[in-house]
Order: sequence, then C-alpha cells, then structure tokens
Amino acid sequence: MVGKIYDNEVTQHGCPQYFPMAKKRLMISKSLLIVLLSTAVTYCSNWQKYKDFTAMTLSIPSLLSSLSSAGKAIKSITDWWKKSRGDTRALLGELKDNLIYLEMVGRDGVPLAAVIDQLSLKEYQRLRKEGFDFNQLKREIIIADPSLTGTDLQFWAGKDTAALLESICSKINELKLRYPLQKDDGRQRWGVRVNNIRKKIWLLLKHTRD
Repeated sequence: MVGKIYDNEVTQHGCPQYFPMAKKRLMISKSLLIVLLSTAVTYCSNWQKYKDFTAMTLSIPSLLSSLSSAGKAIKSITDWWKKSRGDTRALLGELKDNLIYLEMVGRDGVPLAAVIDQLSLKEYQRLRKEGFDFNQLKREIIIADPSLTGTDLQFWAGKDTAALLESICSKINELKLRYPLQKDDGRQRWGVRVNNIRKKIWLLLKHTRD
C-alpha cells in the first residue's frame, strides 16, 4: 500500500479540504494510483489532439449560418426524411446518420476514429447502381448566393442536386479509405475534411429545403 491517512494526520497537515472522506481511513493501492495517472496522461493527450483537430476555424457563409447552429441541420434533414418514402427515405436516412456522426466529430470533439466505421454509403451505392435519379431530390439547379463568393462552395452555383450529392458521398468514401491508413500522418487535415463535408451537406439542405 502507498499510504494510510487518518483524521489526525489530515488535521495536522491543515488541509482537510483535500480529503472529503477524512473521517474514514483512505487506502490507495499502487495499481489504483497507476490507473489514475495513466488516465490523466491519456486525457491530456486526447485534449491536445482535439485542439489540434479543431484548430482550423470553421468559416461559414451567411447562407448556411442558420444550419450551422447546434442541431439545426440534423433537425432539417430529419424532418425531410420523415416526409419521404421508398428509396428517397432510405437515402436520406443514411445521409442523416452520416451527418450526425460528422457533427459529433466537428462540433462535439468526438474522435474521428470512433465514428469512421459507422459512416455508410450502402444505400447511395445501391441506388447509383440501379440508375436512381438523384435530381428527384430537387430538380432546380443550385442558386448563386453572394455569401458563397470566395469560399470553397462558390463553384456549386449553377450545378444540379445530383452533382452535389455525388461530391458529398465521394468525400465520405475518401475519408473512410484514407483515415485508417493515414490517421497518424500529420499532413492530413482531418478536421478540415470533416468540416468541408458538413458544409456541403448544409448546402444540400439549404438548396432542397427552400
């Protein structure tokens, strides 16, 4: 045992505030101490990784600002999914789940490693093979907006819904392929990749839901 602490020892050292269980004998084993120290080191390490992961400030065009608020994008796609039927419902259900996982990473600091295997494209790939018309989600092209100028989204103005959805799914697939093999490569900006996918999904929601 590392040590024993009694009431009189606590009083003698004048620091009862550090021992809320001072009226009882406290016995701390070496193994417990090692576990506590290991947990503290792991926490600090993970916190530093999280800070590094989210170091890049997320730039949000005003067009998408309402969807960037906590839970708003998920609520929007959930409402859309609830009103859909058949293949569209299956596709939106998959995209909804993917967005939830990506929001957990981008907003809540959940490690990408914890969700990477949960990201799925099965429904999208199935429908693509079957020749599904993804423009059924919305026939109109994406309208230009001044707030997109100078951003990585500005080139989507004038393109159709299918092209945007294909890009979203392509980037998710690329993330699933690259991350397991390059997760420790410091040159890969995983946070930026995740946030770029999130913004494209927000743009899809803004385009289809307005």
